[in-house]
Amino acid sequence: MSENETRPDSSNCQHCSGAGMTTVYHELYQGNMIVETPRGREPGTLAAYCICPLGMWMFGRTRLEDRPRLTQLFDVLRGRTRYRVERPDFPPIDKQKLDEFWARMKRGIPIGESIPREKTTTPDDVARALRERNKP
Repeated sequence: MSENETRPDSSNCQHCSGAGMTTVYHELYQGNMIVETPRGREPGTLAAYCICPLGMWMFGRTRLEDRPRLTQLFDVLRGRTRYRVERPDFPPIDKQKLDEFWARMKRGIPIGESIPREKTTTPDDVARALRERNKP
């Protein structure tokens, strides 16, 4: 299999978005590139080969003697390393709130405004409801 054959299968990858590699974060990461641990200084972030077809193809092209030093997302996801996919210095993302946010943005409703869904069928309805709401 060639690189060009793996790209279409990897383009929608949730981890790397088709790049074949992604960033992983040390479990003690707080925004610094170097993390002080009881074992010494370690990188705060690493590039990891993704689990998508392109990432696997890229890892397969590395020299055998280099592979023990490289990070694979597979190992990170299995908890075999001190690195994580999510940034530990950011709060976890609430998927429901994120979905609501994007739905509001698509409908043109500013954050903090509350407009009943049944009255917002078109952008004109949204604009009209906001104008009515903001009348003195």
